[in-house]
Amino acid sequence: MKPILVLRRYQRRCQLVVFHQQPRTFNSHYYGDASIKVWRCEQRTMCYALYLYFVNKWHMQFKHKIMILAVFPLMAAAIVIGLIVNIQAHRLANDQASIIRERMLSYHKEELKHYTNLALTSIDHLYASNRNDLEAQKEARAILSNMNYGINGYFFVYDLAGNCLVHSRQPELVGHNYWALRDPDGLLVIQGLIKATQQGDGFLSYKWHKPSDTTIKDIPKISHVILLKRWGWIVGTGIYLDDVAQTTHTLHDDIARNNHSTLWGLGLVAMLAAIVLFSGGIILTLNERRLADKELKDLAQCNIVLQEEERAQVSRNLHDVVIQSLVSIGYQLELIKYQLQNNVQEALLSLNKGLASLNEVMTQVRHISHDLRPTLLDSLGLRATLEQFGQEFSQHTGLHTLIRSEILAGILSKTEEIMLFRITQDALRNVERHARQATSVEVHLYHAKESVRLSIMDDGCGFNVENIDRWTQGIGLRNMRERIEYHNGKLELFSIPGRTEVVAILPLQI
Repeated sequence: MKPILVLRRYQRRCQLVVFHQQPRTFNSHYYGDASIKVWRCEQRTMCYALYLYFVNKWHMQFKHKIMILAVFPLMAAAIVIGLIVNIQAHRLANDQASIIRERMLSYHKEELKHYTNLALTSIDHLYASNRNDLEAQKEARAILSNMNYGINGYFFVYDLAGNCLVHSRQPELVGHNYWALRDPDGLLVIQGLIKATQQGDGFLSYKWHKPSDTTIKDIPKISHVILLKRWGWIVGTGIYLDDVAQTTHTLHDDIARNNHSTLWGLGLVAMLAAIVLFSGGIILTLNERRLADKELKDLAQCNIVLQEEERAQVSRNLHDVVIQSLVSIGYQLELIKYQLQNNVQEALLSLNKGLASLNEVMTQVRHISHDLRPTLLDSLGLRATLEQFGQEFSQHTGLHTLIRSEILAGILSKTEEIMLFRITQDALRNVERHARQATSVEVHLYHAKESVRLSIMDDGCGFNVENIDRWTQGIGLRNMRERIEYHNGKLELFSIPGRTEVVAILPLQI
């Protein structure tokens, strides 16, 4: 039975199960958000399914994609360079083989010319004497039959009808007609030799067997023939070209080995470069993760400190204002109780004072609640909330506070309005705490190109912007930065004596 592959994908996790028997419940269907896929496959198809499993399992992060984008061009370049080197090496091998073949053929042709001239010289005393009798031809055949050189070198003579007259290595061929003899490629050998003497340079390439080894047939050979016109003979000799084939084959093997070595070198260099890139990426990832962990710890600590400060502020407000006022009201109620037994008029006066104190406590509680979450922001929007907060800030600090809002209603979401309001709160608190000699504050909310800008400017003593460490000092500034950067915006600071400006830039989603 064919094995069964079951791929279960749940959210971002995959689970692969291989069954060699039919499972009871698995089929192609869905269980909630967990999908089940089933394959009945051959062993080779199982490998492809495993590949799909690992591809689906590895959900690459952005840094992994960057690493692949860095390594892929390197590997692609190495492959392209390897292909170009391979093609050029083959082309160079073919060119060199052609050059060597041509040179060796040229050398063999010159050698053949010397041999044929030697044969003509040996019978020149017979042919040059203008003797055409059979005795002279017989003596010439005898001389040529006894001439040979090397292992496979010999001379042959054919008449113009294709009859073999002389063959010093294979005398059994003498007396037979080979006019229609063809080599394995279909070339008419004897007719080609005759044609080469009459119309060409006397050279002909064909395939022939070696006399020294009859087991090896059809070896490339080149022959040179000369026509003895008065006798009607063609006299020639030939050289086998197996040494040329062996030389070119050896050359191809050498170039192929060099090519393989070059390709292996390129592959090794590409692999080392990829390892270096991956190692550098891992090191950078570890460093980034370590820095990110440190920043997260610092941010968590900063949030804890900020929360503790806010809780301490609320606690101080409740203790210093609300609780003391309630204690005062409690004393007044005790006094009213005592006065009701003696003097009703004085009791009414004390009751009025108690009601006034109660109204003041309610106002203070409302003010604390407003700092925590202004209800006006939900009902009337950011502009009205900023104006009210500016009035309260001016009454509280004595600084002249100007609020200007030039944005259209509905252009900002609720979360963006809350974020800009909190930035305004933090900025004005910084003005109250740190802007010595300040007399006025201006809050300007306006639309600029494709962004909304919030500017808080005061005329205080200023500070050195370069000395403000974003991560270790200035919780208020850091809090403002975190708020604006969460919405893909940025915070800009500008400060000189007499003018300090904080600008929050929020890009609009178009």
